[in-house]
Amino acid sequence: MLFAMCLFLVAACGDEAPAPTYYTNPVPAGPSNDSISRRLQQGMTEDQVVAIAGQPNRVSLSTCGQNSGGRPWQCKVYTYKGATLYENWLTIVFQEVQGVWLVGGWS
Repeated sequence: MLFAMCLFLVAACGDEAPAPTYYTNPVPAGPSNDSISRRLQQGMTEDQVVAIAGQPNRVSLSTCGQNSGGRPWQCKVYTYKGATLYENWLTIVFQEVQGVWLVGGWS
């Protein structure tokens, strides 16, 4: 009887186990911030930035230049999350010039 039970258990173990499931990144695939950064140029307009980078995750108005010793100025900041969980965020700073927001820098 014990022998028959062992044969049954061994036969039952012969079936293939289901493949393991792995975590996948739920962030939609888009251009990496590194590739966006390489394509940015000072003086680009907001529309030009959106054309290469897509819509930002966050847009904010801020006061820039407070710690530089110069005169503070109003800036607009676009923030992009990384395309993967491990990629740094990209921050693009715009400065208003004659009523048009232009890229002044990014990091």
